Amino acid sequence: MEIMEIENTNAPVITANQLWSLTPDDFNSWRREHDYPRIIAFLKENMACFQEWIEEQNITDDEFLEFGPAVFLKEDKNIKIYDLEGIDGLAEREIRPFEHSIGETIFHQKKVIDKKIIIPYFEWAKSSKQCIESRVREEFSINIRRGRSALIFRKLELVDAGNIKLPKNYRLGGRNLEFLNLDDLTLEEAFSNTELKLWYSSAINLTVIGDLAFVDAYKTPFTEVMATRTRSMKLVTGNFQSWRIKDCEVNFKSTNSSIHLWEVEGNQFQCTLEHSDLKDCQFKEGSSKLATANKGANQFHRTIKRIYSKIGEHSKAGEHFYKEKYFEQKSLMNPKHHNWNEIQKEKNILRKGFIYLFSYISFLKLAFQNLLWGFGEKPGRVFGWAIFVIISSALIYYYNPCSATYSDGINSIYFSLVTFTTLGYGEITQNDTFLKVYASIEALLGLTIMALVVAGFSSKSKDY
Repeated sequence: MEIMEIENTNAPVITANQLWSLTPDDFNSWRREHDYPRIIAFLKENMACFQEWIEEQNITDDEFLEFGPAVFLKEDKNIKIYDLEGIDGLAEREIRPFEHSIGETIFHQKKVIDKKIIIPYFEWAKSSKQCIESRVREEFSINIRRGRSALIFRKLELVDAGNIKLPKNYRLGGRNLEFLNLDDLTLEEAFSNTELKLWYSSAINLTVIGDLAFVDAYKTPFTEVMATRTRSMKLVTGNFQSWRIKDCEVNFKSTNSSIHLWEVEGNQFQCTLEHSDLKDCQFKEGSSKLATANKGANQFHRTIKRIYSKIGEHSKAGEHFYKEKYFEQKSLMNPKHHNWNEIQKEKNILRKGFIYLFSYISFLKLAFQNLLWGFGEKPGRVFGWAIFVIISSALIYYYNPCSATYSDGINSIYFSLVTFTTLGYGEITQNDTFLKVYASIEALLGLTIMALVVAGFSSKSKDY
């Protein structure tokens, strides 16, 4: 089937009740017939070098319709499309994450008769000299709303499947939820036997009551900050397990719930836990190449640090405290973006210069703290510095002709060690003025380093 050019970017007319009343197969068939063609046509007309990518990867319109356009866009591993033959002789096509060879028999006695490897669009764009990949990536998002309408590129309207409460125990599985407006949708004890892929959709003010597992969200906002209020997701009285959230705007409130085995990647994440647990979750900063990415990562890890601190997970809080300071250190190297607001407000050139200078000095302070003891979260590094000071001082005592331990390796190490630890037995003393001063400095270094060791390990129980 060939997708013709479609100028109308408005969503096809259907109510949310009508759409959700369809069976999963009919739900997907309706989208393939009425919704996907306009989305595919829009992508061809508005995405940089999209047609060149299609031709190079040899992608057909039928493949776009069969598998949905989102899977071909998402920056990820290569897409593997397999032509399979069942034991009944029926042929079918599947996208599978694993590598299979032609002739291999796989799941449910299906034989691989052919396969096709496709590089996703955004992955391909990285190596394309013709494609302004960073601009396309930045603009391709839900970037404007008109009433209940959610639009991509300020033009493409998503089908509105929200603003209703689905029946209790509603079956969500098997439905293609990509490129959908799910704002203000309420789910109660909904269930799914497959992974729910919310890719390039909108789910602002989504409410989920009861258990819901295996949600994969990508480039989907869950929150909207308005002038007078914030509309955010709500998770109520359930076990929310194995959610993957990448590059989404997330702010949710969890009540009487368990947040278990979540994988979150991106810099826009907030949550409020009310009588809820956070268990075995992974949080990773976004991989954006924008100049402000380090500051965003710094704020992201500060948020996660505070969440873990509030629930008493001080070890986890410490891990994210280290990452918070690490990305703050990197951000300070770019004062223009780290101090954007201050620089924009300041008109005096000299004062602007002081802002830059202060930023670089702050960078050096953090770099030193990181190198010395990992901002207090890696006190083991201090032992390395202690060994370095003891051995380098011993070498000075050994090679200096004026030293009381000149050319005496054992006594040089011994004198350095007792000086560093401030034991000072007194049976060996230095008479040379330089060595007296240096021994005093080594003793001060020893006191400082040992104090850092104690402070570092005691900080593991502090409230962040």
